[in-house]
Amino acid sequence: IQYARDHHIPFLAQSGGHALAGSVVVGDEDLLQINLRQLNEVRFDSTGTFATVGGGVLMDEFINATHRNGRVTTVGSSPCTGVMGVTLGGGLGRLQGLYGYMIDNIVQMTVVLYDGSIRTVSPHENRDLWWGMRGAGQQFGVVTEAMIRTYPQQNDGMHFVADLEFESTAAAQIFAAVNRMASPALPSHLAITIVSHYQGDGEPSLLLVNFVWSGPRETSLEYLRIFQELDPVSCRESSVPWDVLPWVTYRALNRLICDNPGGQKNSYSASVAVYDPEAMAALVHDWEARNRNPKSRGRVRFSLMMQTFGNTSTSTSRRAVEEEDAFPWRNRLNHLVSLQAQYTDESWRAEVDDLLRAKRDLLVGDGRLQQYVNLGHGVGDPVKALYGYEGTRLRRLRALKARYDPEGWFDLYQPLRRSGARRGHSLGWGQEGMIMHDQQVGDGSSHNEL
Repeated sequence: IQYARDHHIPFLAQSGGHALAGSVVVGDEDLLQINLRQLNEVRFDSTGTFATVGGGVLMDEFINATHRNGRVTTVGSSPCTGVMGVTLGGGLGRLQGLYGYMIDNIVQMTVVLYDGSIRTVSPHENRDLWWGMRGAGQQFGVVTEAMIRTYPQQNDGMHFVADLEFESTAAAQIFAAVNRMASPALPSHLAITIVSHYQGDGEPSLLLVNFVWSGPRETSLEYLRIFQELDPVSCRESSVPWDVLPWVTYRALNRLICDNPGGQKNSYSASVAVYDPEAMAALVHDWEARNRNPKSRGRVRFSLMMQTFGNTSTSTSRRAVEEEDAFPWRNRLNHLVSLQAQYTDESWRAEVDDLLRAKRDLLVGDGRLQQYVNLGHGVGDPVKALYGYEGTRLRRLRALKARYDPEGWFDLYQPLRRSGARRGHSLGWGQEGMIMHDQQVGDGSSHNEL
């Protein structure tokens, strides 16, 4: 970091590389990427409660380490993302109803600031930065390690998983069922993920409902039966240990994603308080039709992922009030909807991006976009949508930026500052030299076919 600053080279730190297309705003010159993967150690304290996690540790490595010690805690849904990147944006996950968000379990961080200085950040040291790092941490520095609270495993570390497949014609019933389960809040032991699955021409499109219950099967039946009564095409059930869970959920989709990196992928997300079953069914059928469209078939593959997790309010008695961290959407991201597309020809990028953004905006409608920052799109999303609509919160964050990142070296990812940043003076390029990754188009052609 000191070298990059001395030589006016913009830089980014990477652990798992989970950032979406468009989340990083870069100049029209090269950057330095700081790969943290060699900081990959997980070690427990003498009590076995607190794990010190290196800045390059992947989620799967953290899960394995906790499982070997008979422990568990909230982690992100994908096993191949970096622990720190997910955590600093809030850290949502299927166990949050039991153990809170990932930021709720951080007890201390080691942070490298823009000038290369090193700070210990905790409730007792650098308390202002402690507030900002939890929910907007990528704005202030690079975390080289963090201490994370873990918990004794329940049910001997076993989790019940059911993958139920439905024809897309049942979409409205499925989303109505999730609404009933999530009113007023999803049970703390339950996580539901719905994934669209296009099987190819001549085959019915399917919706896969992934039902994860952190406990024995018999205690889940009240909720599992709600889906079973909708006559699924198939239902696969298993009880799996904690370290296997991420790899078997939604028909081992994570294995496919993590083992096949690269390609052109884009995703736009929004949160909704309550599903509109008919509108969600229309979206499912729209995506099905786009996959069958001869003009885009084989070139662009469209998919949907919808996630519903438990609220944290019933299981976070250790926490003080919500205002003690910078995460703006506590218990307000009821259902996360991600509209996704994958393609190989970069010339499709601009049109795919326009389509996904337009469909995302339709989901939001007249409401306010509440964007989980880890799923954001840089300057494509309003600052308030990423970091909260309260003026006091934004003023506090900007004051921290002025103190801990006065030259704007950490303005590249989901930037809090959009204009008047001092980075242009420091690095030698201003706002006019900045572009978004997902606005670059391969050959400049336009398809108008989606």
